Amino acid sequence: EHKELLASRLSRPSVWPDYVSPQWQVTLEQQHELNQVIHNALANSINGKESGEEKRLWESRRQKVVDATKYAWDAYSRDAFGSDEYHPISHTGTNHTATGIGYFIADVLDTLLLMGLVKEYNRGRDFLVHHVSFDQRGTVSLFETTIRVLGGLLSAYHWSGESDQGILDLAVELGTRLAKSFNTSTGIPPETAILRSDGMPYAYMSSTAEVATLQLEFRYLSKLTGNEVFREQVDRIMQVVFKASRFDGL
Repeated sequence: EHKELLASRLSRPSVWPDYVSPQWQVTLEQQHELNQVIHNALANSINGKESGEEKRLWESRRQKVVDATKYAWDAYSRDAFGSDEYHPISHTGTNHTATGIGYFIADVLDTLLLMGLVKEYNRGRDFLVHHVSFDQRGTVSLFETTIRVLGGLLSAYHWSGESDQGILDLAVELGTRLAKSFNTSTGIPPETAILRSDGMPYAYMSSTAEVATLQLEFRYLSKLTGNEVFREQVDRIMQVVFKASRFDGL
């Protein structure tokens, strides 16, 4: 039934003419414009017209968010520190690989830093840098590992003032291992990635919602390292997506 549906859709004419992939380079002028928007928003917040009561209300709300985050982090630290996932009902943790890839900690690291939870951030950061290895057997989700682990490491590196070489080295290693999945005949990576260099995972279908949202992390990694391969590989994905036939207005 699925094959018949695909055949039926492939027989329809495309609702759009061939789409030319846009240039994905952000100009310096566009970056300055975005920076100005952010600056104006911050200026209005700092020098705005909030009354003392409104300011206290927002500060109280902000502190409640910080308190809730610390509460969750403390429970994870107590019951399952270092585990990829935390199960609060059973007070246990599990890993995606034999020894884990720092999934939970990397995902929350930038949040801890932004919230001023420095002690918690340092503990998580030190665990990742000194105890996590990506040289492991088995497969991981390319999408989830990119947005949570690689993205978490890169975000933490950014908010550290782009000065934490240990975090950057870890991000480069993980990005290099994940990028092997881009070496396909179509340019579209499979849903899973093999961290250790022992072949490519079996690939049948990939979700556009996943492969078309890997660009931020790998383009930033390319910028930080000067390695254009990271950018070229994810740009190739978008070129394939934009040239693909469209059905039912999608």
